[in-house]
Amino acid sequence: PVVNTVHIAGSALPLQWPSGGWPNSDSTVVIRLYDDGTHGDVTAGDKIFSRDITFPQYTVLRVEYKYGINWGDAVNNGGGNDNEAGFAQNHILNMTRYMTGATTVDTFGRMGNSYLTNITGVNEQVTKPTTYSLSQNYPNPFNPSTTISFGLPKESNVTLKVYNMIGQEVLTLIDNQRMGMGYHTVKVDGSNLTSGVYLYKLTAGEFVATKKMVLIK
Repeated sequence: PVVNTVHIAGSALPLQWPSGGWPNSDSTVVIRLYDDGTHGDVTAGDKIFSRDITFPQYTVLRVEYKYGINWGDAVNNGGGNDNEAGFAQNHILNMTRYMTGATTVDTFGRMGNSYLTNITGVNEQVTKPTTYSLSQNYPNPFNPSTTISFGLPKESNVTLKVYNMIGQEVLTLIDNQRMGMGYHTVKVDGSNLTSGVYLYKLTAGEFVATKKMVLIK
């Protein structure tokens, strides 16, 4: 197909997973790659799409990610934005503990592991969120555990709770805890929950956001 745009989604901030089915409305969740000589792209117009991505300090060393082409273009994206491979078929980035920079080259549709050991530069910058954000949990659906990520642009009192579909609180993950600026991740253990759809709600200062997740046992 004609490739006009390439976007990337993933499991560790600043990468995020869109909602199920990767709806067009989640275009602000994914990150666009470029072929115009900017944003880390070396040669404009060579059909190699690139992007510099800086992971926050203390990011997990194993990151899953996936590309989608022609976001929102139903004529050229096969009828959906999640069009690289099947469900849960992802690229896997394996980093080493003291890495400061590296380059990975992927072929669209060729899934598997990349092991990064080649340090290409030193970068002391730590990515800082500029707005409050709540990411889609990953994996989703899940059994029995999943991870929720969120970003705080400033120190805030944070509450994160899980509810069933009739509004009953089933888990308290964070209870009015003072947390610093930055990206945070919380692991959810659904071992004691039944299969079904749940809502998780983040309250941070005046920011409130809710998303759905699915537990399948």
